[in-house]
Amino acid sequence: MKRGFCLLLVLGVVTKASALDPTEDYPNYKALAANGRVDLYWKLNTAKTIITFEIIAKTNGWVGFGISPNGVMPGSDIMTAWVANGNAFLQDRFATANSKPAVDQSQDWHLINTFESGLYTVVIVKRAVVTCDANSDDVPIEDGTTTVIWALGTAGDPANADDLYYHQYANRGIQSVYLLSEYTPVTLPGDAFVRSFQMDNVVATTSTTDTVYRCMYVKLPSFSTKHHVVRVSPLITAGNVDLVHHMLLYECPSFTAAEASGLDGYVFDCGYTSTEQMPCISIIAGLELNGRSYDFPASAGYPLASNSARYAVLELHYNNPDNAIAAGRRDSSGLRLHITPTLRTYDAAQLEIGAEVSPLMMIPPYFDRLTVPGYCSPACTTDAFPSGGIHVYAAYLHAHLLATAIRVYIKRESGNIELLAADNHYNYDYQYTKSFATPINIKPGDGILVECDYNSASKTHYTFVSISCIQIT
Repeated sequence: MKRGFCLLLVLGVVTKASALDPTEDYPNYKALAANGRVDLYWKLNTAKTIITFEIIAKTNGWVGFGISPNGVMPGSDIMTAWVANGNAFLQDRFATANSKPAVDQSQDWHLINTFESGLYTVVIVKRAVVTCDANSDDVPIEDGTTTVIWALGTAGDPANADDLYYHQYANRGIQSVYLLSEYTPVTLPGDAFVRSFQMDNVVATTSTTDTVYRCMYVKLPSFSTKHHVVRVSPLITAGNVDLVHHMLLYECPSFTAAEASGLDGYVFDCGYTSTEQMPCISIIAGLELNGRSYDFPASAGYPLASNSARYAVLELHYNNPDNAIAAGRRDSSGLRLHITPTLRTYDAAQLEIGAEVSPLMMIPPYFDRLTVPGYCSPACTTDAFPSGGIHVYAAYLHAHLLATAIRVYIKRESGNIELLAADNHYNYDYQYTKSFATPINIKPGDGILVECDYNSASKTHYTFVSISCIQIT
């Protein structure tokens, strides 16, 4: 069995929370607001130059949706739409302040359909990923995290096209999303079977914090021969799709029999303030909020070795902004591993590159942008990689709370430098996997550089970085 396929990944499931189904099966979905109030579906054309959105919003007034360059309204490219007396209205607008955005001279949002159904308004629009607005009043959609904003007018239809009344504070929101992602499923072999790992009715909301982390040790299956994990899919407790932010499955080091005693099913708090020491830090798989199942490439699978008694930790992050969901909500969400004894050509694995996490890594205060590099030298890849190198088919960019951007470069043995992956709007609360249509070969003798940008402008003391994401100032 060959080795040489590499990934870091976060995964997801397409599911919906609103009372309405979209008008077609979209490959991508994101709940923009809790309880099905605003749901977003989208797809890209084959060339990834045109993006189509379907927004389902609980209002019979107007619907606003936009692309923000920095997470706030000023500078945002916004479309507004509504239905009045059976007629559909759409306007491309640009915001220069926290006030009613002006109608854009270049109308680059294009209406496909808008209609009302009961308490909901459905808006289907399209726009170019990069428009040709001569006034630069449109925000390009980049290959990375995109910040989208939304607002609802809930006081009925505007009196006319110029009368876009204020949406009120409670009727707007913001989300991060990877818009240029599109899911391509791989056909599973007929002998594939499932093993599931789920939380056991844990408390997922409290009255004291809007963020809860729960972790549970699970025993990985053991077989007489090696098997491959070829798909990871989600198990989301009914009614909790708006609460589960993401989940991860970490591989643990080998435990002695004494260390493993009583571990299976042990649940603990693993949030920022947890005192629990969790030795399992290598990511096997993960699930991004409202994404989809993840298929490994047709030529690779994650190996489960024969006669192994390994353990893993299932981590769930519950996100409850403004404590909108009452304290005491319970959850039993988790992951399914789709496993086959039919081995693929390559074993999938992960390669972690970056700055070493240690108490000596400190971020000084008052920096708008501080770049911290991490480097895997040519000597490192020469020593560690097989003769043919590795083939990277996905990248998972990860940093902690002060990070604003991440870039990964390959420095070829020839001296050429190639950009492997980048996110110029990194958000710790939204992490995703960037898949490559064609795996990228990194050879022995190539170097790999990771750069992380940090913003500590709001800090007055040094920030010390730790593996648990605790940041002490």
